[in-house]
Amino acid sequence: MVNRRFSLSSLVISFTYIPRYLYGILIGLILGDGFISLSQGRKNAHFRFLQGVINSGFFWHVYSLFSHYSQSLPIVNISKRRGKLHSALVFWTRSYPFLTDLYYLFYVSGRKRIPWCISELLTPEGLAMWAMSDGCKAKGGFYLSTNSFHYEEVQLLCNALKERFNLDCSVHSQRGQPRLYISANSMPLFRSIVFPYFHSSMMYKLR
Repeated sequence: MVNRRFSLSSLVISFTYIPRYLYGILIGLILGDGFISLSQGRKNAHFRFLQGVINSGFFWHVYSLFSHYSQSLPIVNISKRRGKLHSALVFWTRSYPFLTDLYYLFYVSGRKRIPWCISELLTPEGLAMWAMSDGCKAKGGFYLSTNSFHYEEVQLLCNALKERFNLDCSVHSQRGQPRLYISANSMPLFRSIVFPYFHSSMMYKLR
């Protein structure tokens, strides 16, 4: 795939903003498989999103939302884990001040964490993106992979989902790491919230 770069002047970048609905989607992706990075010596941060080739439909859906902010076309990333080759699609955005703000909100010393104001940041669109990128149906309910966060942070997420969407959640342990579980009795409500924003390739997670 040809990797074309698109340049914007620093003045244009400094005045670039993100619409409210995309901001909510970005929050959901950060909670899932999205990452914000601030390289040493750089003024602003950029966003990176990666998905396995098997999820290419969902990946291209996300890229279509953020292509306006991207510095290049997506590329195929091939890595070797446990003796097997794994192919994934990845794209990066340009560096923007609004991403720098989110970096300092979600990262401490390079580690992704949950900010205390997360309930104010969550939107239905964001919850759907989070579920599509890092969730799965299980035990009659729904798991959101939060293994990289601390237990207290996952409990904060549970409280936020209850406050924002009235979803009953709990923290389960998976190999000694916390995982957020949306209870079976909240599944009808959960589906009604995220269904309008689910990509067709990810609908199997709600069935």
